[in-house]
Amino acid sequence: MGVQPMLPKPAGMPAYIPSYWMPYFQVANTDAAVAKVQQLGGKVMVPATDIPKTGRFSIVNDPQGAMFAVFEFKRE
Repeated sequence: MGVQPMLPKPAGMPAYIPSYWMPYFQVANTDAAVAKVQQLGGKVMVPATDIPKTGRFSIVNDPQGAMFAVFEFKRE
């Protein structure tokens, strides 16, 4: 029996990309956190994006390539 993912992969995700876990870090300001990642040598994979009625997030890589997301919760 193989490992079953929690969620199915999106239809547009290439077959060669395996299932993965991605840590999310809650931050006070997504844009400031993304700027700090870039200042310290990291890269942006998904630019800061609003999630309606939820907040704002971005997916980034640290300088060694590890992927994580930053999330700013906003009550509306």
